Amino acid sequence: MKFKIKSKTFREGMGFLAYRVFLRLLNLGRSHFDSNGELWSLISVFRGLNLNNICIFDVGVNKGLFIDKTIELAEKEELEVSIHGFEPLKFLFDDLQEKYRSSPFVNLNNFGCGNIKKNLPLFVNRQNHTLSSLSKRDLSFHGLELDEEIEVGIIRLEDYCRENRVEHIHLLKIDVEGHEFDVLRGLGQLLSPDFISVIQFEYGGANLDSRVLLKDLLDLLESRGFRVLKVMKNYYLDFKYNTVWENFQNSNFIAIRKSA
Repeated sequence: MKFKIKSKTFREGMGFLAYRVFLRLLNLGRSHFDSNGELWSLISVFRGLNLNNICIFDVGVNKGLFIDKTIELAEKEELEVSIHGFEPLKFLFDDLQEKYRSSPFVNLNNFGCGNIKKNLPLFVNRQNHTLSSLSKRDLSFHGLELDEEIEVGIIRLEDYCRENRVEHIHLLKIDVEGHEFDVLRGLGQLLSPDFISVIQFEYGGANLDSRVLLKDLLDLLESRGFRVLKVMKNYYLDFKYNTVWENFQNSNFIAIRKSA
């Protein structure tokens, strides 16, 4: 049998160009903290909370960029913060301990978060450790491989909060390469706007490997009384879900009380 096959045409080229415009317009596929809306959102949350003492959970600390920006902003706004950070990789955790040793309001924990307390393999590329995941991600199209497997401890945030007598989380940031859904489930009955004021979570390519859809995250949060908004460069987009949003391009969302 013979098939008419072309590797590239003008039409497909224009289609990909239009797709790149689409990504830019919807603030998709951007990872730079200062320009993709994350910094703007952090400032907006701080000012919107209108509190002098803010409790923040950073799940997936990595090298501490989010904590750095939080401390910098808190000092600028003259606010007090208490930060609970969770980083399962020991070599990163050791660096973080040294980095924040003079910051008594930063409480670091050398474990990850999920829906069950147990040890699990974390797949790592030390040169690109921001891509580390509990899923064995296929990154061959990036020319990368998660070539190291490290056993890490996983805990449930519901247990942590009860054991540490956490009364309220004002901002919960989750960036765990495709396993945000399990972190949320691990909050149990504490996944409520009465206990958490704002949740920021990431969705992107890692969700292909974890097999978790954006719709799964939205359904869970909305069933618990949250309203989910898309983080744009300098505003929040109140969007209605459809499959166009199921694009696996790096993006951030926040969840707030439905009545807010």
